[in-house]
Amino acid sequence: MMIETFIGMARYLSPRHDDDWSDRLHYLMTPNILLAFSVLISFKQFGGRPIECMFPNKFPGSWEQYAENYCWSQDTYFVEPKQYVELLKPDQRYTPERELSYYQWVPFFLLLQAAFFRAPSFLWKSFSNHSGIRMHEVVEKAKDSANVEEEVRQKNISILSRHLQNALHFHRRMEKRQVSSECLSMFVMNSGVMGQANNAYAFG
Repeated sequence: MMIETFIGMARYLSPRHDDDWSDRLHYLMTPNILLAFSVLISFKQFGGRPIECMFPNKFPGSWEQYAENYCWSQDTYFVEPKQYVELLKPDQRYTPERELSYYQWVPFFLLLQAAFFRAPSFLWKSFSNHSGIRMHEVVEKAKDSANVEEEVRQKNISILSRHLQNALHFHRRMEKRQVSSECLSMFVMNSGVMGQANNAYAFG
C-alpha cells in the first residue's frame, strides 16, 4: 500500500511537456536550489557547530560548548563591523533593532518556500490529470515541428479537436449525472425526514 501511494505521488512530480522555461524555473529549479541550501544549513546546525563564539582563555571546553548551545538557542544581537561591543552602552547592546531571532528557523523557512514554489505545479498536474484533457499531449501536438506540412497539421488539428470534443462531451454527461444524483439524494433525504415526522406524529 505504501509503495502504491509513492508511485501515485510520483505521477504528479514527474516532468511534463505542458510548460515552458519560466514554469520550470519556478517549480523545478528554484525549489531544488532552496532545498539544497536548506540541507546544507541543516548539516551545519544539527550536525556540526551552528554558532562559534569567542571566549576568554580561562573557559574550559565544557563551558565553551554550553555557552555556544545557549547562544544558539537564544536570540542574538547584531553589531556592525566597525563597532566594538565594549564601547556600546548596556542599554544600546540589547535593543530590538539589533535583535536577530530568526536564524534558528532558516532551514525550515527554506523548506516552506520550496513547498510554496512547488505547490502550484502539483495542483495543476493533479487537476489536469483529473480533467480528462491530456494537456501535455495537446501541447506536444501543437508544438510538433512537422506541422509545417499541411497534411500533418490538418491531421493533428483533427486529433486535438476530436479529443477536446470527447472530453467536453464527457464533462457534460458527468455534470448531468451529478445534477440527477443530487436531486435524487435530496428527494430521498426529504422523504426520510417526512416519514420520520409522520411516524413521530402518529406515535406521539
